[in-house]
Amino acid sequence: MRKLPPLGALRAFESAAHHLSFTEAAAELHVTPAAIGHQIRSLEDYFGQKLFIRSTRKVELTEVARWALPRVTQGFDSLAEASDRLMAPVTNPVLNLTVEPDFAVRWLVHRLDDFQQVNPEWEVRLGTSHAVVDLTRSDMDMGIRYGDGNYPGLNVHKLGQEEVFPVCAPSIMQGSHPIRKPNDLRFHTLLHEEWVMPLEQAWPSWKMWLKAVGADQVDPDPGTRFTSSNMAIEAAIAGQGVALSNSALVSRDIERGKLVRPFAQEYSTPLKLAYYLVYPSIHEREPKIIAFRDWLLQAYCAQSVSGVTPPTSAKN
Repeated sequence: MRKLPPLGALRAFESAAHHLSFTEAAAELHVTPAAIGHQIRSLEDYFGQKLFIRSTRKVELTEVARWALPRVTQGFDSLAEASDRLMAPVTNPVLNLTVEPDFAVRWLVHRLDDFQQVNPEWEVRLGTSHAVVDLTRSDMDMGIRYGDGNYPGLNVHKLGQEEVFPVCAPSIMQGSHPIRKPNDLRFHTLLHEEWVMPLEQAWPSWKMWLKAVGADQVDPDPGTRFTSSNMAIEAAIAGQGVALSNSALVSRDIERGKLVRPFAQEYSTPLKLAYYLVYPSIHEREPKIIAFRDWLLQAYCAQSVSGVTPPTSAKN
């Protein structure tokens, strides 16, 4: 059995200790200063030692009270969290997610079953949209967005730092014009992504990538153009050319041998933007929010750690 002092007296101590004022503690707890003083004296009698040094104008904490204060506060915080959980209405068993379409198709849907097996009590409903859904006014609980991480009013978790790199079907690597160095791309069709959103400026184009690696023999303009990453990646898998992508979108296809990275790590270009998990702060203690957040961050980290090591390639 735990031996605990009166919780009412502890509340009075914690408030008075934070404010260093019996009057302000009384206002916070909606009692009189005399009542605070009585609670403090009862607590000092309980412990057999002084907690405050009183003077005519102020009160100060004794050394043992300074040591105890953060621990008492932590205890009340834990009690408050438990109380919130117990008093909350029965949680809706449905977890509504709004996700950027390419990320949903190429990363999330293939792994959702892993989440469901660990958390069978939650039913996941997945919606995709390039539009930024207002999570505070819609029925969506959480979102996965591609952006700069500036989402006021939301809890934000960065999934990882992304880099862009070329990918192609294995057959292209072994064809009549195998790719060994960046300038070899002049023999192949470049698959371009033309974003229909302002984010296009943050996604490196072939022109930017070729310039960064010094591939001056490749014309960056010709090729096939797509308005989504998903279509460009599918074209690459079909052997129609070489696409620029990142690990979030192509890691599964590389692991399954549908795509390869023809160049080594030094030919990757860092992205300014990233994928972020976001949700309203007011829902941060909901079990379904916690469950999905923890699973997603762990799953994404595991992908980043395991990764697929690209081949070593000579420069130009």
